[in-house]
Amino acid sequence: MIPLWKEVEYYREYQRRLRAHAGAAAARDVVRGALHVVSIGTNDFLENYYMLATGRFARYSVGEYEDYLVAAARAFLAAIHRLGARRVTFAGLSPMGCLPLERTAGALLGGGGGGCVEEYNRVAREYNGKVEAMVRSLRAELPRLKVAFIPVYDNMLDLITHPEKYGESPPLL
Repeated sequence: MIPLWKEVEYYREYQRRLRAHAGAAAARDVVRGALHVVSIGTNDFLENYYMLATGRFARYSVGEYEDYLVAAARAFLAAIHRLGARRVTFAGLSPMGCLPLERTAGALLGGGGGGCVEEYNRVAREYNGKVEAMVRSLRAELPRLKVAFIPVYDNMLDLITHPEKYGESPPLL
């Protein structure tokens, strides 16, 4: 996993190389015209917060960790805006409790028959609400930044729980 500060460094390096290749004006046009796709959260919760080895769950409540990630996402979006990004989509979390690994781990740890882990899905919904509010406030603060929140949760959950609606076989569990 690459920390957000490193992602910003990589973005600066990309722009430096683009300027060297295409020239300053063309590079600026490419960056301003590009659609930047951002997704922050799934690994942060599943690999950083809930992992026993990190201990973050003992230091932060879920709500505090959500707030921490939303603040980090806001800082990241502001940083790439300062570097010229003008069009951004921010994808919300999918129902991360329905990921195959989480369903299997939940079943193995006595959490039921392999169904979705509702606690993780609840966290995804709460986090998405906070991110959506942050995106609205950032739009007001940075009017040149065209940022859209993409709510993927409900569509993904529908696909997982009702695959037959999309031409797939019904779930086995």
